[in-house]
Amino acid sequence: MRMKPWQAWIFALASTAPRAAFGDGASGPVTGPSSESSVVLLAASLGDPQALARMIGSRGEWRAEGGQFAKLEMRFAGPTPVSKIEIESCGESFADGVEAIVNFDHTRTFVEGGKRTLAFAVAPAERPLEARSLVLNFRYNENACVREIRVMNGAKRLALRPPGLLAVEGGPPAAPFDSRLETSWSSGETGPIELRFASERNVSRVRVWNGDPRNPAAFKGSPRVKTLALSTGKSTEKVSLEDSPAAQVVSLKNPLRGKVIRVSVEGAHGGAAGEARLAELQFGDADGFSGPDVSTALRATAEARKAGFRASGLGDVVDRALRYAEDDRDWTVRLRSDGSVFIKGQSESLERARAFSFLGRYEIVEATGKRLRLKLSGARFTSSRELDASVCAADCAGGSGPAGQWLEDEISFGRAKDGLVFVRDEGPRRAVGLDFHDFKARILKSGE
Repeated sequence: MRMKPWQAWIFALASTAPRAAFGDGASGPVTGPSSESSVVLLAASLGDPQALARMIGSRGEWRAEGGQFAKLEMRFAGPTPVSKIEIESCGESFADGVEAIVNFDHTRTFVEGGKRTLAFAVAPAERPLEARSLVLNFRYNENACVREIRVMNGAKRLALRPPGLLAVEGGPPAAPFDSRLETSWSSGETGPIELRFASERNVSRVRVWNGDPRNPAAFKGSPRVKTLALSTGKSTEKVSLEDSPAAQVVSLKNPLRGKVIRVSVEGAHGGAAGEARLAELQFGDADGFSGPDVSTALRATAEARKAGFRASGLGDVVDRALRYAEDDRDWTVRLRSDGSVFIKGQSESLERARAFSFLGRYEIVEATGKRLRLKLSGARFTSSRELDASVCAADCAGGSGPAGQWLEDEISFGRAKDGLVFVRDEGPRRAVGLDFHDFKARILKSGE
C-alpha cells in the first residue's frame, strides 16, 4: 500500500507506532547491569542546556530558572526499549504533577506531584516501548529542579550518553547547534561558520539533519545542503549529504584536527548554496559526537523575547498559561521564552463541536506599549487533547492520529483595562486556522 506524504515523512524521521499508556508505577531499586543509549538531541525550554547535559550524565542538576510549563526533550539514536522513567527533584518534592510523553503523542503518562521521586510506568517490563523521543512537561512546577533522570528497560537502567558540549570563542549561530529540529540555519544569513575551540579537536565524521525539517512543505520550500565543506585552514574535507530530513552520519575521507574549524556550504539540492538550510550539525570522533556550546546565545535570545513582552506590558504572560473559558468556548495559550507556543481550543454550538491544538514557534514582529504582535508557524491538529509535547519535525507533520496541517498566522496580545489579556487572531480568515477571532484571557494559577 502506498504511503501518504505525511506518513512517509514520519517514517523517514523514525517515529514509532502507538502503544497503550500505563499508569503510575512505584519507584523500585535499580538492579541489573546498565546498557548505554546514545541521546542525539537534548534540549530544554527553560534553564541552561549545559547544566542539562551535565545532569543527564549524573554530574549536576538542571533548573528551569523561573516560569512554568518547562519542557525537557531528548531524542535517541534509534529505537530504545523503555518501560519506566524516574525523575528526582533537587528539593523535597515536585510541587505539581509532571507528564512524560514518549514518541510525541503515542504514550503519555501523568504522575501527581508531592513526592521527591516521580516514576512513570510507560509500558510493562516484559513488553517495553520502543522509544525514539521523550519529553517531560513540568506543567505548573515553577523553578523546577531535576537532580537525576533514570530511564529503565525492565530492571536495567540505561546509561544515557548525551552529545558533548565544547567551549568556543566568539558567537557562532545557535540554530545549527541548539538540538532543536524546528530551527534551521543558512549560510546566506550569517556567512560561513567559524568555530574557535579552546584546544585542538579531532573530527572524523559529522551527524547532520538537513534542510528545514519541520514538515514536508517547509523541507521542499527551501534548498537543502548538498555539499558541506569543513576546513582547518591547512586541510579541507567535503561532505556529500542526501536530500533527506532524517539524521545522516557521514565519515570524512581524511579526519581533520585543529583548533579552528570553518563550515561552509558549497552545493545545494533545489536551489542556491547560500539559501540552503540545515537544522543540526554535530562533530564526531572515536569518543562520540559533540557540538559547540551555544547556551549563552540561547539564553540571550530568550531574554530578548522576555524584554519584548515587558515592553508591551505583558511580562507576566511569557512562560505562563492564558485561558478563556465561557460561552461554550475554551481557549488555552502558552508562550515560552524559548520561542515555542501551544494553543488549544474548543467551541460548541447546537450545530457542531470543534476542537483543535496548535504546536509551533513564534517570532516577535511588533512590541509596543499597547500590543505585542507575533508571527506563528507550526502544525494544527484537529484534537482537543493536550498535545503540548515536542515542537519537532515529523511529530509536527503528523502524530498518532491524523496528520497535523501546517499553518502560518499572526496573533496579537494586549492588556485590557480590567487586567485581563486581550488575544486576537490577526491573520486572514481561512477554512483552517486558529478557529477564533478574539477573546480576553486570564493568567492561570497553579492547578487550574
